[in-house]
Amino acid sequence: MLASNNPLSILAISLQSELSVQQHLQLCDNLGSQFCSWETLLFLANLHRVTLLWYLRLQQNDLACCMPMALREYLDALLEQNRVRNRNHLAALETCQVAFGRERLEVILLKGAAALADDLYGDPGARLMGDIDLLILPSQQDQVDQILRQLGFQVAKVYQDNRFYLGHHHLP
Repeated sequence: MLASNNPLSILAISLQSELSVQQHLQLCDNLGSQFCSWETLLFLANLHRVTLLWYLRLQQNDLACCMPMALREYLDALLEQNRVRNRNHLAALETCQVAFGRERLEVILLKGAAALADDLYGDPGARLMGDIDLLILPSQQDQVDQILRQLGFQVAKVYQDNRFYLGHHHLP
């Protein structure tokens, strides 16, 4: 068994892209156990923002069959919605990169945008994203802002009104 059936250990091991035979057998035992709390595992996956990646890894390792059917159906629907959403993010990102390139602006993709553009997880739905994070030179801020506005982007209301973001620069 895994570290005393610790849900965080179970989650961490099940997030691995490749499992040893021993890890696979241990996960089968733990996930199939009457003591497995899918509610706790889902809570932890949501807390660490890895829910869809976790689900994909369980599928890849033939372990999703251990999940309750209702949870699988929910995660299937969520995964498909996120795939569509992230494909739209990727298309918008490509449009921006073309516009930035025309103006010879140096833009670096950060966080989820970098993972999505590099196909880090092998599935566009694996990562939940709320926005696209870019690193730009301060001297190019006005140009980037103008390009983003011309492409139809606008600053989300949450960034306009939230004090947490006052120290951040959120262009449209």
